[in-house]
Amino acid sequence: MNRQAAEANWKVLSSYNGDFKKALEAQHRSQLGYGSEFRSPSILEPLFHNHCLWPNMKQILTKGAIFPLDPIDETTRKIDLTEALQMGNHKGAIKQPQVLENLMADDVQRGFSLPIPVERVIELDHAVMAPQNVARQNSIDETGKIIEKDRLTHDQSWVYSSGAPSMNDRVREVELTPVQFGRTSLRMIHYIVATRRRHPNTKLFMNKFDFKSAYRREHVNWSMAIQTITQMITAAVAFINLRLTFGGKACPSVWCDLAEPTTDLANDLLSCSSWNPSEIHSPLQEKIPPPKSLPDSIPFGPGLEMIVDIPAEDQGKCDIYLDDGVTVVPELGDNLQRASAAFPLAVHLMGRPRTGNEPIPRAELLALKKLAAEGGLAEQQIFLGWLFDLRRLMVSLPDHKFKAWFASIDAILQRMYTDHAEMETLIGRLEHMCTMNQMARHFMSRLRFLMNRCLKQRRTKLQPAEAEDLRLMQAFLTKAHQGISMNLLTFRRPNIVLRLDASTSHGLGGYSADGRIWRWAIPTPWLGLLNINILEFLAVIIGIWIEVHEGRLTPLSCILAMTDNTSAAGWVRKSNFSELRDGSEESKLDMKLKRILARKLASITLDADSCLYSQWFPGNKNDVADCCSRRFDLPDSVFIPHLKSNFADQLPTDLDLRPIPEPIISWVTSAVQRVHEMKPSPNPPPKTNDEPGDVGANSSSTSNSSATTSSKGSASRNDPSSSALSPKRSAKPTLATIVSRDWLKAQSEQPSTMWLRPSRTFLRETPEKTRPDKHRDFYLGNTEAIATRIQRLSNKKRSRSVSFAKSGETAHRSKTLRPDNSPRAPSISR
Repeated sequence: MNRQAAEANWKVLSSYNGDFKKALEAQHRSQLGYGSEFRSPSILEPLFHNHCLWPNMKQILTKGAIFPLDPIDETTRKIDLTEALQMGNHKGAIKQPQVLENLMADDVQRGFSLPIPVERVIELDHAVMAPQNVARQNSIDETGKIIEKDRLTHDQSWVYSSGAPSMNDRVREVELTPVQFGRTSLRMIHYIVATRRRHPNTKLFMNKFDFKSAYRREHVNWSMAIQTITQMITAAVAFINLRLTFGGKACPSVWCDLAEPTTDLANDLLSCSSWNPSEIHSPLQEKIPPPKSLPDSIPFGPGLEMIVDIPAEDQGKCDIYLDDGVTVVPELGDNLQRASAAFPLAVHLMGRPRTGNEPIPRAELLALKKLAAEGGLAEQQIFLGWLFDLRRLMVSLPDHKFKAWFASIDAILQRMYTDHAEMETLIGRLEHMCTMNQMARHFMSRLRFLMNRCLKQRRTKLQPAEAEDLRLMQAFLTKAHQGISMNLLTFRRPNIVLRLDASTSHGLGGYSADGRIWRWAIPTPWLGLLNINILEFLAVIIGIWIEVHEGRLTPLSCILAMTDNTSAAGWVRKSNFSELRDGSEESKLDMKLKRILARKLASITLDADSCLYSQWFPGNKNDVADCCSRRFDLPDSVFIPHLKSNFADQLPTDLDLRPIPEPIISWVTSAVQRVHEMKPSPNPPPKTNDEPGDVGANSSSTSNSSATTSSKGSASRNDPSSSALSPKRSAKPTLATIVSRDWLKAQSEQPSTMWLRPSRTFLRETPEKTRPDKHRDFYLGNTEAIATRIQRLSNKKRSRSVSFAKSGETAHRSKTLRPDNSPRAPSISR
């Protein structure tokens, strides 16, 4: 990689009259040729021709990846190109010239990038440039030790002064294969829990395989390469990127066009009874470590009941997140030997074997250092930044991440100020934590507002609410480090069902499906002080807290809180209580109280080690809870007979009416008094009746911050998206089943890609959505549309920060699927 080589390359281009297409195609028999890292299509076609992605694979292997792009105006392109040549790279690359040079030299020596004189770029037709940066990330060596390494990123989201759309803005996402890797962890967790339920005392093992330089193994078409040019000003050299870049919006999708079929092949090998792994295996098989077990003294964590049906694939299961392939398998028969060999063999069958006279250095498709550290089956394995403990059924944040992330928050809290770069890094870390500790996502909005505020000044002082959120995040990090049960991350059947209600002029009340009834008259000074939405939210918190205080909410419980107030149901799912915006009807005091209540709800569920769902339902189906919040004219001795005589069909068998525990009343009173000044109410409470209460106004305003989404947008379909719920064994359903029936039905209609990867093996047990002969449905994302309220995307100007495509953020961004004013359907708050 030097100036002389760049000039020599330009001479070659000049011999083709500057026609980059012809010059590149003339090298088709070298490693610059399309698909040179993989076996030829003629060899692979008999193996993959039935796969729905084979047409995409064949095009990539013969013509390189072609992104669906909107055209760019030629005049604007030249203006932006001139500015790009003058601008150079981002500060991270400019401040580390030697690191940048080393990284670029490696790309050039391996044939990933083609150097040309930087002043010649302006002469290339269709040329487009992007700035580079250097990102620091963690990796591991062959012993499993955490090491830091630098990686090049290509900021193809950068917008120049002309305002013309960047290359990423020009990508037509609708024409790409929708990626499904965003739910890999969740799918594997469902498989692990379901397998443990079938085999309570059987060891489960996991291994992990990494594609080496995954994106840089896939060629792009010449027309794409010419639009991904970068430069290194100090060497006066520009680089035409011949492979996928780290920063292109289309890259996750086109890489998955190769990686996903490879994973499907590994699954087919696992289910192929005629395959003998001792005879047919990868040449790297001898480098894979033997299985590792935990001590027998460690007990097996139980797998709890789910509301989705997972096929009984006891031969094991493979899945993939971009370049990280994973296999989970129970210790049955010869499973361990097969699971150890399946994924490496599938990758070997895809990749072109290395020869002894490779003219350009070329590594194995699998990363050998990580193969030695993580390729062996083990009951504990780090996958996607989380430690999976398959014996205890726990996931936890590794020590090094917890210590570094916790300390970074400590540093901010001690200074009480921060800057944009620090907040951007912290939010990325916290979003990673939110993938498992999902209650934490409720409190991300104010921190994103803080990060955006930091753009206006170098140092930004923390507001009290933001400092409280950071302290709460430390509690979430601690919990993530201690471990989260996989049972809390699956689609569960609720064992605690609550119906709750409030009235602005009377009080709060509710009952559980087990018969625990409570009611509390609002103190006279509060009358007219709190709006209905806050009171309904408070009723939800009290109802859950009573279950905890009285010992009915055991660890790993699943709570379903049902209310006829749309805002309260929404606040259980997201705590988007940020600073006021113009037009808001809520006062600063209401905002402050909601933040206090939301943090209390988070601490209750966090300490209880439980998961929480919420559901809105019509007020006319909430008669019992309405009476609990209104009929204070009836003494306790008369209240229960009144309910039995009027609403017997809505009541549990055993009823237990008792006051709210005093510690709960004390905290609630204190919380309200911290915010509001108590004044005597001028009006007495109105006469009560049995009429259903007001559902409340929808005061939960839409956030301007980007969302940490919990579900993937899905296309509209009329066919069912999952198998039907299994019927209860008992002849008479319980009240919990009756009141939660609509909610259970809604959860069973979640996109099957969230909990199941399709299989060719179990045709009858796999939902129609992902049947083996309809594999295409999985990759085209054709799943049932869910009527759920999802935050709208921000309309603010796009950030000019570097986009790191491996995060897959753009790959599973949700869209609003319902009108703003339509009723909210049941939704997950995990």
